[in-house]
Amino acid sequence: MKDVTTTQHFNISESYRSPILFAAVLQVSLLLLASLIVDDGTIFTVTMVASLSFWISAMLIIVRRSSNPTRTDLAYIRYGLLLNALLSSFGRALQD
Repeated sequence: MKDVTTTQHFNISESYRSPILFAAVLQVSLLLLASLIVDDGTIFTVTMVASLSFWISAMLIIVRRSSNPTRTDLAYIRYGLLLNALLSSFGRALQD
């Protein structure tokens, strides 16, 4: 039996570079600030959940439109973490 291996290259557009870097720096900053708040870790946990959901959705966007992102895709990747963090905070506040 012949061993057949295929290689697929996953090319990501260069236009994703700046929004991903911005989002990564923003995430580190938000997590650092959230960890400094003394509230038994509630805000930190909400920020972690928001970060996780953001990166899952960002990866879906990148996989679906890896070579040709829209302006909306790039804007979401750049600022979507803030949106997710705010919505998660409001959701948590409504539970109390």
